[in-house]
Amino acid sequence: MAKTTSHSSHHVVTPHNRIKEKLDSSLSLGKVFDPRLLKEAESVIKHSRHDFLAKARADVRLMRECVTSLNTGEKAGTHIVHVMLDTAFEIKNLAGTYGFILATAVAISLQRFIEHMGKVSADDKKILKAHVDALSSILAHGIEGQGGKEGRELLKSLDVLIRKYKK
Repeated sequence: MAKTTSHSSHHVVTPHNRIKEKLDSSLSLGKVFDPRLLKEAESVIKHSRHDFLAKARADVRLMRECVTSLNTGEKAGTHIVHVMLDTAFEIKNLAGTYGFILATAVAISLQRFIEHMGKVSADDKKILKAHVDALSSILAHGIEGQGGKEGRELLKSLDVLIRKYKK
């Protein structure tokens, strides 16, 4: 039942919060979703992992070609930059599904960098290349999860690189 509180000229109605009753913090997905559907979804993800890796590796090769063909002084709104941004967005959205959390983090960093890039400078190309190299290595070596200490160091080095060149 809702609780009503009067304050001089108006009434505040606070609805009863039944969410806690409906979803207990100890509730597992198996209690909310059909366990057979969860198993089927997990199977689809497991069996499509190879396809994801092949596509992501091809996407990284495409981004490498984009960085190489990008001209200094070129505006950030060019087709090449859009291709890189779209590709980073796609990797960001899919990598985590397949357990590549570090690849997601690198793709997010790349995406944010591209979104704030003005005219392309030689330093921008270094930063783009560093991100592409990082993604290439993560996917080539199948580094899953957050990559441990090395993953943290990689993300930190990309951040330092961006701050160094984008003062």
